[in-house]
Amino acid sequence: MDRMVKFLEIPTRDFDRAATFYKAVFDDMNIFVTEMLGYKMGFFRKGEEDMWVALVNGSNYVPSAGGVLVYLNAGSDVQTVLDKVQQHHGTVLTPKMQVNEDIGYIGIFIDTEGNRIGIHAEQ
Repeated sequence: MDRMVKFLEIPTRDFDRAATFYKAVFDDMNIFVTEMLGYKMGFFRKGEEDMWVALVNGSNYVPSAGGVLVYLNAGSDVQTVLDKVQQHHGTVLTPKMQVNEDIGYIGIFIDTEGNRIGIHAEQ
């Protein structure tokens, strides 16, 4: 399948804290942890999709609330994920809002590392 985006890396300051946060917010998903080129990396994805996301810890990876904004799949409802973000020490920047009937809903949060992350769902 041709996709514009093939892979995402999310920088971490504290890898274990970030892994705990993302597991909790996205329903105890599995994170495959490995080391690659001297960096600690934790790979995850939603279901069987071919798009991978990695939490990455290393000197060249600096979390940021500016720059590119990526949107992760929130599953069935954006609000469910935003509620978990707040419960697990993240900060909601943009509450659940409908873009339009065709696109669905989005929300934006700051994770425990200081990264700005968007989420999207039909609800």
